Amino acid sequence: MIKTGGDDENEEEGEGKGGSDSGNGGGGERKLGDFVKYFRIRGVPYDAEVQDILDFFKEVKDIDESDIALRFQRDGRFSGLAMVRVHSAEDEQIALDMHRKYLGKRYVEVFHSEKEEFQSAANQSGKSKGPTAKLTDIATEENGVVKARGLPYDSTFDQIKEFFKEFKLHKDGVYRQYFRDRPDGQCFVVF
Repeated sequence: MIKTGGDDENEEEGEGKGGSDSGNGGGGERKLGDFVKYFRIRGVPYDAEVQDILDFFKEVKDIDESDIALRFQRDGRFSGLAMVRVHSAEDEQIALDMHRKYLGKRYVEVFHSEKEEFQSAANQSGKSKGPTAKLTDIATEENGVVKARGLPYDSTFDQIKEFFKEFKLHKDGVYRQYFRDRPDGQCFVVF
């Protein structure tokens, strides 16, 4: 799986915080407001679809298909992880209250996440379901792509961008690779 690191400056980062932004998210062309939080939903049944997740979060007032993104494994199968975006403090609390509730026969876990993780999943949820779906869309003859290996596992998107600061990066810039939800020490950098 690959996560992207965009160039948005108006986002909160850190463990236990949801990222926020005021621009268009990775899940669609929806105009986002001032309050945006992201969640990782773990334990989703493998046969679930976006509508099943919308039904699960039916108490969230302002949510639609563009606020849901499914994560896929390298072979293109659904991983049991989904990303959800909410637009109010009230909806944030409703989402957190769904932690360990049942979706079908499985209980799901709800955790705060970040914008980059949502965008990565949204990129995978597009037409092609492979881990490099978005990367292959922007890797053209005009853009250069470099694979960086041996990265510290705890390095951040910002640290990777700082390392390549002498070059003009593509707007998405960094595509970080993950294995079992942990950085695998590799990334692709798009120029």
